[in-house]
Order: sequence, then structure tokens, then C-alpha cells
Amino acid sequence: MKRIKQLKKMKQLKKIKQLCTVFVVIMSIAAAIISPSRTMAVTPIRLVINGQAVTDMPMPPIIQQDRTLVPARAVFQTGLGAEVEWQGATRTVNITYGETHISLTIGSRIITVNGHHSEMPIPAQIINDNTMIPLRAVAENLGFEVDFRDRIVFINSPADSTEPIAPEPTPTPTPPQGSGSRVVVIDPGHGGRPGAVYDDVRAADLNLAIAEKLIQLIQECGYMTAYTTRTADYIVSLYDRAQFANEYGNIMVTIHHNAWHTPYINGVETFYLPNEFDDLRPLTSQNLARIIQRQVIDHTGRNCRGSRTAEFAILRYSEIPTVLIEVGFMSNPQEFATLTTAEYQLWVAQAIFEGLLEAFLLYAP
Repeated sequence: MKRIKQLKKMKQLKKIKQLCTVFVVIMSIAAAIISPSRTMAVTPIRLVINGQAVTDMPMPPIIQQDRTLVPARAVFQTGLGAEVEWQGATRTVNITYGETHISLTIGSRIITVNGHHSEMPIPAQIINDNTMIPLRAVAENLGFEVDFRDRIVFINSPADSTEPIAPEPTPTPTPPQGSGSRVVVIDPGHGGRPGAVYDDVRAADLNLAIAEKLIQLIQECGYMTAYTTRTADYIVSLYDRAQFANEYGNIMVTIHHNAWHTPYINGVETFYLPNEFDDLRPLTSQNLARIIQRQVIDHTGRNCRGSRTAEFAILRYSEIPTVLIEVGFMSNPQEFATLTTAEYQLWVAQAIFEGLLEAFLLYAP
């Protein structure tokens, strides 16, 4: 009799444990549904500034809502040479770099750049007693370049040193004559700022060399009209480049040279970004990227890294079919030797030219 009672108690305890387990699972699911923000992953990522990995930070960069937050002083003051000031009374972060002044308030999405207000995707925050600010929104307004690849954020200064370069006056753009409906805006990346530099060779100069050859091909053909965002080594803002292309162009191609922190990476890649205007025209940035990527690979025989999306500023600002092509890696010694030759530059120019012809013939505006 005593044995039977013990068995009954054990069965009851087992049933109670099962019910408790089910209850805990249900409550966990309910908590996730009711408070999704509490279950949002805060994902650490790596940071590379001007080719150097940054490890000495009070808190690593994190991703929230697909945006990168970084510790303000460690990245912008220690890493990039800007002046960062914290005002505790107003919970405001002030960042100064050259002639640019930026203010952010904790918990607010408003960013103030030289007195002009705009909205960021996410606000500045205090996380674990660290002031974390949206990286791209601040960096690009200060003139730095931001690239996110393979869970690594790359930040490149607009000059060889951390000291800002005073911009030369930007020549006032004028529309091309007799532009018609087949106008291509050629954008040689950088200018006034060198981009990557290897053996005293500047990416900005290589970009311009290919652009000049491409424009000459377009002019000799007569089927299209070309306009360029710069003709020499001076600064033109990314916003101004895109806005001019939006107003006067049907297509924009921005030309760049790549670099990586490991020397074995090589090849050609073309970037695009879908936008709200794609449904209004037969030619999209994705179509254009695929065509130009294929043409460049066919002409040069280089390693194909494909065409894919990226949130580069000039792609975000563009309202016409736009691609950004990285024609090779200056950080790869073998590829670098090829990139500096006039022959390779002409191959790339010819490939882009034929890609533009194909795009206009297949998707006539």
C-alpha cells in the first residue's frame, strides 16, 4: 500500500514538472511576442580604419535595425582625428572635423550638420555607459567613406593623414550640349582626396584615367553624350555628383579602384542599389550592373566577383540607373601592376562603353 502511494506521488510530481516546463516555454514565447525589442540581437562586428584593425575600444560596434552603432570618441576622435565633445547637461555629442560640425542628442534621430537638420534611421544611444552613434550618418557627413563587407566595417579617411584637406572650389557643372535622351554621366571616384594609395599611385588618378578614355570613346561614337563629374583633382561631394546626374543624365557610372586588408583578394565587382524609381523605367540599376560586370570580365579576363547591392552614398542619392564599378584591387600586387597600365585602362573603358551601348539598345529610354 505504501509503495502504491509513493508511485502516485511520483506520477503527480512528474506531471507538475511537465506543466511547469510547458508554462515556461509559453511565457518565453509570449515575452518575445509582446516585447520583441528585448530579444533583438546586438551583434558585434569588426572595424577597420584606413586599413588598420581597431581592437582597443570600450565597446565593439553593434548592429541595430540593420544600422551600425560605434563608440563616438574611440572611433571619431582616436581613430579618425575628429574632435568629440560630450555635453552632459543636454546629453549632446558634438563632433568637429575641419569645417564640419555635427551635433547629436541621445535618444533623438535628428542630426545637425553645420546648422542643417535631417533625420537618421536610428538615434544615438547610451549602451553600457558608452555613447554609441550611427556610424554611416556621421562618417559620410564628415567626408569619410564607409564600406560594410563580410561583417567588417571599413572606414577610409578622405586624405592620406587624419588631417582634413580644405576643399578647392567645385567647378559649377553645366549640362552637355545636345544631350538628347542618351546621356551618360561618368563619375571618376574621389578627387581632391586620393582614395587608396599604393606605391604613390592614387586611386583618384586611376579613376580619372579610365574616365577620360571612356568619355573619348563615347564622343567618337556619337550615339551617346557623356558628361563627367570632374576633369581634374578637385573635390565634388557625393550628393552634388548624384544630383547633377539626376538632373541631366539617363545613366551614371562611377569608377573606383578597390583595396583590401589581405593582398590575395582580386577581381572586378559592380555595385547597384534598387530604388523606388525602378518600376518607372525599363532599365534598372541591377540590369545595368549585370551588363557592365559581364562586359568588363569578358574584355579583361579578370576574376569575376559579381554584381550585388551596396548602400554607397552615391547609389542612395541617385534617381537614375547607376552603378559603381571597382575595376580591380590595388592591394593585390599582381593586379596592381596591371591597373596602372594604359592598356588595361583602355580595356576597362572599352568594356564599360560596350556595356552602355548594350543597355541603351536593349532598354531604350
